[in-house]
Amino acid sequence: MSSTGTHEPAIIVHGGALTTPAGGCERYHSGIQEAAREGYKVLMGGGTAVDSVERAVCVLEDNPLFNAGCGSKLNAAGEIEMDAIIMDGNSLKSGALAGVRDVKNPIKLARCIMEKTEHDFLIGQGLESFIDEHNISRVDPSSLMTKEKKERLQEIQDTAYLSEILQEKRHTDLLGTVGAVAMDKSGSIAAATSTGGITGKRVGRVGDSPLIGSGAYCDSAVGGVSTTGIGEAIMRAVMAGRIVLYMEQGLSCREAAQKALEYQKRRTSFGCGVIVLGADGQTAPVFSTEGLIWAQIQKGSLSYGISRGECFDGGSV
Repeated sequence: MSSTGTHEPAIIVHGGALTTPAGGCERYHSGIQEAAREGYKVLMGGGTAVDSVERAVCVLEDNPLFNAGCGSKLNAAGEIEMDAIIMDGNSLKSGALAGVRDVKNPIKLARCIMEKTEHDFLIGQGLESFIDEHNISRVDPSSLMTKEKKERLQEIQDTAYLSEILQEKRHTDLLGTVGAVAMDKSGSIAAATSTGGITGKRVGRVGDSPLIGSGAYCDSAVGGVSTTGIGEAIMRAVMAGRIVLYMEQGLSCREAAQKALEYQKRRTSFGCGVIVLGADGQTAPVFSTEGLIWAQIQKGSLSYGISRGECFDGGSV
């Protein structure tokens, strides 16, 4: 549980692990900074960590550059299937969903599940009924599909699913998934992750993103994590939970992330990216991919980057 003292609000967000973003980095820099600023604005206005990560992820879901919400990648049938999770580090309760096709902001739906059911994860017909019961707005799925994502599917249309995972890893394309971790003034920590998954994925495939302990995990007494990369590898390493466990054992957020990434690379051969925020307020973007789109705000100062060793000054917020 969080302490009763006053803490310095902080937020860190990511927009996916990557190789080389098509069209340059500037548009991704702008999008990720906007998400961090919006999430931080919530914190400074007295909002909770849960409010903050929801807002930050919504900004990224609404930006067609990123693989979540509008701009989600398409499955093998040319359809959208989106996954998301949000977690409260005080109660350890989460809300998650998989395979939703017609909700503009899956992260809002995830929060509704967390707060309005006794469950942590809904799928299929039960999820569809829940959406209707709570009058959650639906949109035409085609409104969430971008030309870029349709073209990407056509490029790999004839590849088999397993080999496609490897092709996706090699391709100069965002691996997808957006996420945020925040600490509010009370010291509470929350984490959130949202994704459209892998281009051309088998219909019904669920990756790491909505799985507690894989795509996200947080405990306000220890810290929080959101992950991005090849979901199958992240699940096999239980990345988010592993990092928080290492932090609980005494490692800093960066040390814990590096140790977990080394484990995943050794056991699965895949790299990934993570953002971490510790109970001490320290943050770290750590990745074993070529790059990770990230931005963070601590003590009113924004920094951001994509490539290894990159940390740009985004000024005061």
